[in-house]
Amino acid sequence: VVRLLSQIFDYVVVDTASGIDDHVLNALDLATDVVLLVATDVPTVRSAQKSLAVFRQLGHDHLPWHVVLNRSDARVGLGPEDVEEAIGVKADVRIPESRAIGAAMNHGSPVVESQPKSPSAKALISFARRFVVSVDDGHGRRRFERAGAAG
Repeated sequence: VVRLLSQIFDYVVVDTASGIDDHVLNALDLATDVVLLVATDVPTVRSAQKSLAVFRQLGHDHLPWHVVLNRSDARVGLGPEDVEEAIGVKADVRIPESRAIGAAMNHGSPVVESQPKSPSAKALISFARRFVVSVDDGHGRRRFERAGAAG
């Protein structure tokens, strides 16, 4: 299914459950980038450590890895630097804890649309720009292209 979708769409995002199974491994075989979402709690950090070790052992360390540290400023759990040290990877982006995210989820709209000026939305937009840029199509309209392909 992922292979078919990648022939139709420019971007295919596969959200997997935590842990590693055949579905995750199949998605990794087709991936161009991997985004690992990590929170500041100890069980999530341990899971990330295990996942990264297995991915490396299976030869997926050639892929661009992107670590998203969720609730990076939460006053419970580990600090962002502790998480980065524990998993051995620096976070590409730190998403601060925010009521805006909960409110957006409850309303069924992305926080980048409902509260685009919130720190969480700004962090998510900054992260997305690593992959996608908006360019003028020459007719007064904007289109999106892969970052690095614009121009």
